[in-house]
Amino acid sequence: MNNEGTKGICSKIISGSRVPAMAVFDGMGGESCGEVAAFLASEEFGKFYNTNKRMLRDIPEEFIDGICKKMNQAAAELNFELAAQLRDELKEFKIAYQEYDD
Repeated sequence: MNNEGTKGICSKIISGSRVPAMAVFDGMGGESCGEVAAFLASEEFGKFYNTNKRMLRDIPEEFIDGICKKMNQAAAELNFELAAQLRDELKEFKIAYQEYDD
């Protein structure tokens, strides 16, 4: 078994003026969409971190709250899009079935 998710791992010495952030994106989205949900969450994490580094240092609780909201929002939007696609596919199936049944 290969661990394909290690490409973005890096190691650095961080100076006192920098604020590092680490996250693990595992167990998101279930078996069928876990990689997609983890990817979206990591993208949102990076965006939020890059624009709110000072908040992490000054008000870490608000940083964590804000970043969790952004990651959850990204996953919820994905679920909404997938549900809409499934709904459309079911409508098409129903129409095809009705035509076949007639």
